Amino acid sequence: MWSTTAQTIIDEDGWRGVRRCPQQVLELAASAVLDGVSEHPAGVRFRFKPTGGELAVRIRTADAVIPLDLVVDGRLVHRRELPEGESVQRFALSGGEVAELWLPHACVAATREITVGRKPPHSLPFPEKRWIAYGSSITRARTSYGPSQTWAAIVADRFGLDHENLGMAGECHLDPGIADYIAASRPDYATLCLGINVYGAGSFTARSWSPAVGGFIERVAAAVPNVLVIGPVGCPIREDHVNSAGSTLAQMRDEVRRVAEIIGRRHRSVSYLDGRDLLRVDEPHLLRDDGVHPTADGYLTIAERLGDHLSGLWFADAAAGGA
Repeated sequence: MWSTTAQTIIDEDGWRGVRRCPQQVLELAASAVLDGVSEHPAGVRFRFKPTGGELAVRIRTADAVIPLDLVVDGRLVHRRELPEGESVQRFALSGGEVAELWLPHACVAATREITVGRKPPHSLPFPEKRWIAYGSSITRARTSYGPSQTWAAIVADRFGLDHENLGMAGECHLDPGIADYIAASRPDYATLCLGINVYGAGSFTARSWSPAVGGFIERVAAAVPNVLVIGPVGCPIREDHVNSAGSTLAQMRDEVRRVAEIIGRRHRSVSYLDGRDLLRVDEPHLLRDDGVHPTADGYLTIAERLGDHLSGLWFADAAAGGA
């Protein structure tokens, strides 16, 4: 069974890809970048019974950097660097209870055949509790060690969630249609990481930023019982630098907090987390050379710290039960 995505795309030759962003959002945004990013299968995986024998996957990718992961019973057993274009990847299976084949998370990719022992695999359902993670390239996490080790994938595994990654690299601009999509999907949990792309593009002024944040959160909070709004992670080169719309990152983060707290008084389901609690300003060693995107170890740090926060916010009973 394939994990949840906004839309499955099957072309005339039978190649199966995904579109993580709803088509109506793409039409209104008229952004070729958003269109392309939405076809990156971040968080998309196939869940099946590893009955032994050989797993064969016919796959086509538009990038030769992003790997394919095979996880069995929660343990990474294969990570395969893929060539650009079409290939057949084969993996030996030695049995187990649950296997997940994670597609490359930061390039356009599609599959055509997946077999185990030359037969269609026995697909398995995903966990009932669902979480949607919306954000930027930091949510998509291109430079994580692999698709099963983005911070969202790690956190979802920690708490036994089926997660949908709506990390729209460079395109997290609070499109109302995405808020409507999250609300209509009715997940049990949603995280909204807001600010870094808007800062970079200057897409909202100080006057328009706060109501845009408020409108987006309100749309989601009306339908989702647990919403965590996350301000930008620490970014030393942007904290006090004024962008093209006249705001610093610190000012934008302060407004995200202020608006989230106001809405949280109306919707008890809404809470706020300062992104600097996930990656601090004084941790530049966890950022890549661009000073904005985390390293692979940075993403592991985000996963650990967010997981610890959620264990007290949403999963306190489960944490106490496991103690």
